[in-house]
Amino acid sequence: MELTAEWIFRVVSEGTLEERRALVDLLPAQPLKSTVRLLMDSPSPFTRLAALAALAQQYCFGGNPAVGAPLAAALHAHGTQIVDVEPAHGLLAITLSRLAYAHIRALALLRRLDDVMAVAQEYGIPGRPNLPSKE
Repeated sequence: MELTAEWIFRVVSEGTLEERRALVDLLPAQPLKSTVRLLMDSPSPFTRLAALAALAQQYCFGGNPAVGAPLAAALHAHGTQIVDVEPAHGLLAITLSRLAYAHIRALALLRRLDDVMAVAQEYGIPGRPNLPSKE
């Protein structure tokens, strides 16, 4: 199964406990994975988001950017949705910033430089990120 940002977003925003566990089970091995799977049982969407964000950062910064990019994109979208809907959300702005940066970093590692520029603009990041060459 291909992990798309759209599917991940649906699972994290409205999925059942079983679907959230299945999402974590589909992710590549990482030292935090078993802990994150346990945290999918939390009734708090903030706890679940923070747990998955820790995994996303591991993937995005070199562990597996092809998995990290859609995961970070979906988690950022879900976090933004929480902030927009829930006034007392308790979600730190730095969490969303780190997810945006992780998403962009994964795209850069994948050499998807046009996507880097588009996503940076979508996230409201001004200027031109320091990108690797296309070679």
